[in-house]
Amino acid sequence: MTEMRAVKRFVIITLLCSLMWNSAQGAGLANQSKRGLNVVSIDQVLQLPDDQIDLGTAALIVSEEWSDVVNGLRYRDELDTMAGEILSRLRQKHLRPNFRAIPIINHYLFEELGYGTVANADNPNDLFLHTVMDNRKGYCLSLSILYLALAERIGLPLSGVVVPGHFFVRYTSRTQRFNIETTANGATPEDDYYIERHAVPDHERTGIYMTNLSKRQTLGCLFNNFGVVYMDTGQLDKALIALDRAIRINPSLSEARANLGNVYMQQGLHDLAIGQFNAALQINPNDPKTHFNIGGAYLEAKKYTRAETHLNRALSLDPNFSDTYAQLGRLYAAQKWFQKATQILDEGARRFPDNLNIASQLASVYLDAGLHARALSQYQQVLRTQPANLHALFGLAMCYNKLKQIDQEISAYQHLLQVQPDSFAALVNLGHAYFGQQEFKAALASYKKAVSIQDNDPYLYLNMGIACTELNDPDSAIIYLNRSITLKPTLGNAHYALAVTYYNQHQSKLALEHINLAKKHGVEVPQDQLNTIASQAK
Repeated sequence: MTEMRAVKRFVIITLLCSLMWNSAQGAGLANQSKRGLNVVSIDQVLQLPDDQIDLGTAALIVSEEWSDVVNGLRYRDELDTMAGEILSRLRQKHLRPNFRAIPIINHYLFEELGYGTVANADNPNDLFLHTVMDNRKGYCLSLSILYLALAERIGLPLSGVVVPGHFFVRYTSRTQRFNIETTANGATPEDDYYIERHAVPDHERTGIYMTNLSKRQTLGCLFNNFGVVYMDTGQLDKALIALDRAIRINPSLSEARANLGNVYMQQGLHDLAIGQFNAALQINPNDPKTHFNIGGAYLEAKKYTRAETHLNRALSLDPNFSDTYAQLGRLYAAQKWFQKATQILDEGARRFPDNLNIASQLASVYLDAGLHARALSQYQQVLRTQPANLHALFGLAMCYNKLKQIDQEISAYQHLLQVQPDSFAALVNLGHAYFGQQEFKAALASYKKAVSIQDNDPYLYLNMGIACTELNDPDSAIIYLNRSITLKPTLGNAHYALAVTYYNQHQSKLALEHINLAKKHGVEVPQDQLNTIASQAK
């Protein structure tokens, strides 16, 4: 069925491409003879020579990959209409598509149509060309893609330009060269503005920053941002594909390497992450975010000295990088340097009193140091500001556990599970809390939810078996206890519990087998109990 749908879609797209081709010919647009108008996949786009790529078409193909409901050709028709309107205005003023066209485009795009900048870049949809055209809002890269797509249709010589964390457009002819800032209604800042504001490294050495990009390189920047979108939405396989494309096209784009490192971190592949972060730092050695990220990777890998070096470097490059204080506190706490951890976190809390990561990490240090009442108070402070903070809710429950306030511990885990119902750790610990209170039915219910998420913990099945025994359900107890020793054959307590259960079920031979295994694996079995089971087995 999927194959049939794909074939049908290809036929429709090919037919519409032909119709749009005729429309573009009629409009006399500068891109009308490009082979890039007839492609239907990104792989086909990347096989084209750069001068045959149609950037607008390529960006809209990506939109179709993101959302099945997007009809890219409808948006391309709208691009053609906009370009035709710009050409009409140029003809009315007897202007050619050169630098004098820039004010015409800016007035039409930003003043008449009202295109502008989004308040923040939190919404991944703002990256896509179709969304920018729907909402007439975008951010640096997506607005620049729109501007470049219009330029290629009217024959205006524009290129994309990338700097760390930003993207803009540049006009270049034999006699003129100036920048166009699409997030400021087409303003024309000098190169020095971008170099200083975005801490551009030595671009002669790195090769991509502040240079005129080809269309393929512009698409590489776009793939980097798509990688971030897929990563943020949990689609790590797609993120890897997008970032691999970005790096193959633009190997000296440090952001793409750093983002690939972040994907590897989410997959727990710390060594691969460190390799990408180091590659990013070779390109842009003064990027505080990459120093922060590689510091976190070294921390996860327990390479504490290197972690500290990079985290301190991040803080020296950007003293306002507040989360670095929280990460340094975590680093020192991991080494049991609680006093040093407290000192750095106190300093961070003084400088950034609203940073909840610092406050939450300080609570964790108190908890690890055995200062349970202080940790409890600190977690409560975080939760007053952010009631759904999962780290603080979990820490709060742990504090109640250490303080033997089990009812409050249970309440904290219940609250956490309202926020994140599939938290394996919370379900297990809630089960333990009920188990300790001898509320075996509630404990079993929580354990069952936990094993539906992750079913490879032998100790969890041991507790489930014991709970069933207490609930007079020996058949279920035997199932869970056997699962426990399947996962860990040397778990003596599971063998002992099985022996007792089998004995009570008058299965003495099985009871004897497991009581001997329990003794073999370190359980102290009373001799009279062993004799009784052995006697009955005979």
